[in-house]
Amino acid sequence: MSHNAEVTGGKDGSSVAAVRPTGAKYSNAINTLKSLVAGGIAGSVAKTVVAPLERVKILFQVHNMPVSILGSLRMIVEKEGYLALFNGNMAVCVRVFPYSAIQYVSYDYFKHRFYPSDHSDVTAVERMLAGACAGVTAVCCTYPLDLVRVRLACQAAGERRRYRGMLDCIRKIHAEEGGVTALYRGATPTVLGVIPYAAINFSTYEFLKVAVLAWEALCNADGEPTAATRLGCGAVAGSIGQTVVYPLDTVRRRMQMHVVETASADAARWRGPEWLRILFRIARTEGMRGVFRGITINYIRVVPMVSVSFASYDLLKKALGV
Repeated sequence: MSHNAEVTGGKDGSSVAAVRPTGAKYSNAINTLKSLVAGGIAGSVAKTVVAPLERVKILFQVHNMPVSILGSLRMIVEKEGYLALFNGNMAVCVRVFPYSAIQYVSYDYFKHRFYPSDHSDVTAVERMLAGACAGVTAVCCTYPLDLVRVRLACQAAGERRRYRGMLDCIRKIHAEEGGVTALYRGATPTVLGVIPYAAINFSTYEFLKVAVLAWEALCNADGEPTAATRLGCGAVAGSIGQTVVYPLDTVRRRMQMHVVETASADAARWRGPEWLRILFRIARTEGMRGVFRGITINYIRVVPMVSVSFASYDLLKKALGV
């Protein structure tokens, strides 16, 4: 008899094996842990794949690089070596591992909460709601790490460094800029962007996964979408979601860069809907080109990143038996 069962007396005096509730709880905990690991690894793998493009994107945003993307990659390799293309990737993985893990596990949780038990007749609204809730949960848990990552990435080489590392950065922000709330500066446009992005991302990916089942050529012998098909679904989902929320991402970067430049003097200016004023100012002074500046390189970066992330997560879940 299983260790999860206990013998109880039936109405007719016979012995009846009953499964203890702790067995189901233990199984759910193991599955949650497996999903957490799968989500974290998937996010870290995806970020590592696009790390060179991520560094070039930061250089374009901060220094307005006058050369092309390939020219920037070549320049980094010539001056600093191939490994320099992955500078800071470890710090990025420290943030993306918990973010991706929490996002994917939260999505599975909300999906089972909102969807019917047999997953039949699932509406687009239910998919989007689950994705939005998952995105907000992940942002609320990990946003301080994103702020710290930006602060550290914006420290120019050769200059006097304000922060000696992640822990030193968190300590100084907390002590000098207003406590815990200072660690969430710029979170408003982030959350406002994450809600539609996560909703569109997850719902589009889930919809496409179901839609491709009608084409046998896109599925394997088991009737499941192939790895290449999953990559394509993830690429489409990521591109659509990124396009919709890119203006808010531009505002977020401007706010985070502004904090770096005037952390002490202009702390009071962060009260109120400054993100909206920044968005209007960019649109008024720079036009739509300014609002969507850098979106081309972001497409190049986000398509493989989201594709690899989704595909890795699905394959890891299957390998771990979740």
